[in-house]
Amino acid sequence: MTAIAKDDHILRVEGLQKIFNQHLAEPVEAVQDVSFQVRSNELTVLLGPSGCGKSTVLRVIAGLELPSSGKIIHGDQVVNGPARSRGMVFQSYTSFEWLTVAKNIEYGMKLHAVEPVIRKERVEHYLELVGLADFRNAYPKQLSGGMKQRVAIARTLANEPELLLMDEPFGALDAETRWNMQELLISLAQSTQTTIILVTHDLSEALFLGDRIIFFSKRPATIISDMPVAFKNKKRFARKEDILSEAKYKDAEQELMRLMRSQSNI
Repeated sequence: MTAIAKDDHILRVEGLQKIFNQHLAEPVEAVQDVSFQVRSNELTVLLGPSGCGKSTVLRVIAGLELPSSGKIIHGDQVVNGPARSRGMVFQSYTSFEWLTVAKNIEYGMKLHAVEPVIRKERVEHYLELVGLADFRNAYPKQLSGGMKQRVAIARTLANEPELLLMDEPFGALDAETRWNMQELLISLAQSTQTTIILVTHDLSEALFLGDRIIFFSKRPATIISDMPVAFKNKKRFARKEDILSEAKYKDAEQELMRLMRSQSNI
């Protein structure tokens, strides 16, 4: 295996192709010849029309799916399965209903045999970080949707992954909660310095959260744009209303709308 070059790239996607039902009569090509690199501490957004294959790309990066061809290199290792160094947050709620919030956050660390003292410290740290310190003994059924996603994010971060992978994590939330969760994620990105790859089909979410937006075509997914969010260079961790008021925001939004329309089946 080749070691990663000293250019601060933490992840490389090289010639990724994913075909489902490959050996059956009607194979489905979901991803076609996708290549990109991700820098350390970057928040990269994978954007595109619904069903285009962007979530499949994320699942292959996570090691939950194997590529049909091409490869994913994380650090100096070729990805061939899930690993603790890559944490995943899904759109659906994944908390264990029979465990308290604190026990949910601790769960992954117990699986990885993290020492009890360290587990306790991390649980307390991430409870505070996501604003759930007062709900440590609550059960998931007692929480709102936004709070459940806070638990999922805290549980994933408690394992201290190098990569945080998020598949439309706020898609099931109401508008106000979604706004609040987006601002929380910006705060977490700042405080933890975790590299994040996030899938969405929401243009404003992509522009607010992303340092960079990779736009995919309709299926099979290919990259048709790799756009740095240049107007955020000096305001990476600004509030959402400040980002929305940026003069260049509308220009970037119009460009993404043009790309989205170009890939519409309507």
